[in-house]
Amino acid sequence: MKDIRLNIGGPKGNAFYILGTVSSLIDDEELAKAIRDEMKESDYNHLLRTYLRYFSMVRLYSESELNGVDDDLYEVTDSDIIEL
Repeated sequence: MKDIRLNIGGPKGNAFYILGTVSSLIDDEELAKAIRDEMKESDYNHLLRTYLRYFSMVRLYSESELNGVDDDLYEVTDSDIIEL
C-alpha cells in the first residue's frame, strides 16, 4: 500500500480539514468521533501527533518549513504525491 500524503502547508493543513479526513479513513463513526475528540484536546501539534498515531499510512508534508509545527511531524518536500 502506498503512503497517503497530506500537505499541511496549504489549505488542507487547516485543523478542521484534518479532523474531517478522519471519517474518510475509518468506517466506524463512533471510533472516528473518539479520535477527533482526542485530537482536539490540545494544540495543533497534539492534533497532528494523535492523527499520525492512528493513521500511520498518512505522511504529512509541506513545500516549506512551518513555524510552530514540530519538525518531526512532517517533511519538507515537493515530490510526487497522492493527496488525501
